[in-house]
Amino acid sequence: MSQFAVACLILNRAIGSGIFIQPFNVLFQIESTGIALLIWVVAGLVVLVLMLCWVEMALSVPRYLVRGVMRPIISSGGDGLYLQHLYSRPRFLITCIFGITQLVFGNLGAEAIQFGISMQTLIDPGCAEGQPCYSRYKVVGWGLGAVCVCAISAAMLRLRGGRYLPDVNVLFALVKVIFLVTTAITGIAYGTMHGNQCQRISWQAGSDKGNSAGDISLAVLLATYAYAGFEQPFYVLADIKHPRRIAKSATTAVLILVVLFPLVNLGYMCAAPDLQNPTERNVVIAIYRVLGPEDSMTAERVISAVLAVFILGSILAQTFTSAPVIFDIVKGGILSFPLSSRLAPPLFRTLKTLRVPLPIPWSRPTILTIGATVLFSAFSILGISLVGFSVSRPSASYVYLSLLRTLGITGILGFLLAAGLVYQKIRKPYLHRFSILIRWHRLKWLSPKMTKNLKPFLDPLPVVCATVALGFLVIAVFVGPQKTLEGAALPYWAIPLLAWAVPLSGVAWWFGLLCTELYKHKVLTVKKTLFVVARDDGTAVVADELVEPSWIPRQDHNSFVAEMTDHIA
Repeated sequence: MSQFAVACLILNRAIGSGIFIQPFNVLFQIESTGIALLIWVVAGLVVLVLMLCWVEMALSVPRYLVRGVMRPIISSGGDGLYLQHLYSRPRFLITCIFGITQLVFGNLGAEAIQFGISMQTLIDPGCAEGQPCYSRYKVVGWGLGAVCVCAISAAMLRLRGGRYLPDVNVLFALVKVIFLVTTAITGIAYGTMHGNQCQRISWQAGSDKGNSAGDISLAVLLATYAYAGFEQPFYVLADIKHPRRIAKSATTAVLILVVLFPLVNLGYMCAAPDLQNPTERNVVIAIYRVLGPEDSMTAERVISAVLAVFILGSILAQTFTSAPVIFDIVKGGILSFPLSSRLAPPLFRTLKTLRVPLPIPWSRPTILTIGATVLFSAFSILGISLVGFSVSRPSASYVYLSLLRTLGITGILGFLLAAGLVYQKIRKPYLHRFSILIRWHRLKWLSPKMTKNLKPFLDPLPVVCATVALGFLVIAVFVGPQKTLEGAALPYWAIPLLAWAVPLSGVAWWFGLLCTELYKHKVLTVKKTLFVVARDDGTAVVADELVEPSWIPRQDHNSFVAEMTDHIA
């Protein structure tokens, strides 16, 4: 995968339902067009500094002892891998927290629900939410169908080595960027030529509501969801052609989004007839509706079809890159058997029964990634069904799922990553080596001498900014907002409470693991065997990783650690 394909992967994933739906939610929550635009810029910058934290971790760890020389090894995995390096003690604690958080919140629920809403509008544009003709069951059904189609497509791409994915992502990304640029220009031009409606943008709010810390943090979280997607290349970092150049391509893609998304909001604010009481949630439909007759349904059908295809591309990109994340949870040791290995063979037997051509051998990495994709899709289907069928309004389901994902994945896990990285930067040099990592993961942390050529831009400013910003968001969201979310049926504290309860349940999961060790008088250990491939440019890449979890008697634990340490030395 080239660096251009990496940037397109981020753009394809990010330009999904968020930029089309969240501008309405942000403006409804804030009631000030000027502050709403500023929030979109701030959310983009928060994602940018968090992405720089990911880049620093991806290019710094892990480091393995290869032929007597400590050298960096490129490995896929993303934040799960980085958090395990930053929080090695207590053993398995961060693995449990990350595992349950990623499984519960890292699904495709919001995108799938919005796909169903777009399909409902495509079929019957005159039927609005809340009317008897509008069925949330059909919306959920369309969403579940999209997840299944993308899971099968991702599996087929994996079977063919994934060589078609870069071309598909590039095509989707280019079309999406052109569409957004056209939409922004159209809205701004219409507002300028029809009474100069862009002058309505001001810092004044329509009412006294929407100015509290709770409203602002909620609006920033809603806007941050639209920028989700920067993490996708890190999940498949080992498949990138020149992985150490990811800083430029990923930064370029995020900066494009930071410029493009506020422009789309500007076009929406210039073209929308009534910003104080907007009725259309979809930004693109609101912009193009003013260009034609009010009773024309053709434009809405076409736009809904286009947006459905865009969302489908976003779901496909995330489904394909999710396999290393799920596999990282499995190989962390908190599960005593490889789920992905058990889920993949039935899928292969089904494909063989249907006479689907399998052009490559059923290699072990392929089996594991296929099984992880199935597991990821299963959790997505579970999340969509629980929220979609229990909440009466699909638009509220979308808001809940998007907020939970942003709070859990970007907010809490992102804060833990940034805060851990800050802590490592302020430690004394002689403390920059983790003996526990040498014992359990065959890794060594970077000393300042090792990182002199990997120092990120403006270090440590991005890490500090990410820690402060994410810490504020995940705490300030508990402050009661003056405005209730549009269509929300739950109290304001329910979503942040659930977002924090899931990672805390990971602590309970870890405590249960400790109790199991005490009951069995054994210790869970994880033995890892790497298959490293050296590329022509000298970059060492982990092609596969064999993980062997096992329970050993407690009295043999120290000898096991000593054996691992002696082997590394």
